[in-house]
Amino acid sequence: MPMTRTTPTHKAGLLLASALLLAACQGAVSQASNCPPPRPSLVWTAGSDGGVCVSRESTADLLDYLDALERCEQ
Repeated sequence: MPMTRTTPTHKAGLLLASALLLAACQGAVSQASNCPPPRPSLVWTAGSDGGVCVSRESTADLLDYLDALERCEQ
C-alpha cells in the first residue's frame, strides 16, 4: 500500500475542521446546561401611582435574564 504525504495545507485544514467541530460541540453543551437560566431576584418598591419602581441593577438583571431565555429558545 503506497504511503500518502500529508501536506501542511492538509494538516491546517484538518486542524481547522477539528477546532470548528469542537467549538460547536462545546457551545451546544454549555447552552443546554444553562437553560432555563436561573431567575433573578429583583428589588422593587411600590410607586405612588399603583405601579412599581425597579432599581437599575434589577433592571439589568431582568434584561440579562430575558436575553438568556431568548438564547435558550433558538
